[in-house]
Amino acid sequence: NLALTQAIKLKPNEPAFYLALGNTWLKKPDLLEAEQAFRHALRLQSDNPEAQMFLGYTLLLQGNYSGARELLEKSVLKQSTGPEAFYYLGLVLQEENDHERAIELFKKTLQLSPSTADVHLALGRSYLNLRDYPRAQEELELAVKLKPDDPKAHYQLAVLYARLKDPQRSQEQMKIVERLEEAAKAPKRSTP
Repeated sequence: NLALTQAIKLKPNEPAFYLALGNTWLKKPDLLEAEQAFRHALRLQSDNPEAQMFLGYTLLLQGNYSGARELLEKSVLKQSTGPEAFYYLGLVLQEENDHERAIELFKKTLQLSPSTADVHLALGRSYLNLRDYPRAQEELELAVKLKPDDPKAHYQLAVLYARLKDPQRSQEQMKIVERLEEAAKAPKRSTP
């Protein structure tokens, strides 16, 4: 952050510096600082699809779905930002219970990036909400296979198995969720 702040002082009209700064704030995370940086980048370059995407993503994380949707739809129209914009817009639509459109966007994301576990998880969640259990199972099992240490994927799979009246498999998945969450809470050991 310090180096980027200094770079901005030297070149205050360079949108790329504000994008980089916003991304460092996303990692911290400080969503308000990230939002300010991305908004500044858009003030300098109002049609920048990357700035629209990152600000839309930040607003998604803040729960401002209408603001996120507006920016992400602009970014997706340009289709120069890569699969993330489609994925983020799909997540917004999922939050707004528009699962059919979310599925279209997740499929578009997978065309661009086929083995992304988070996208398969999101797609599985939408199918689960639409009660399309065979497709939900296919996507959720693939998400678990691609990212076996993701408790959210195992949890969604547990929900699916419960809806399929398979309590044994549902309980097995919940045990995995508990184990993964306990492992995440455990203090990390440093090696000498």
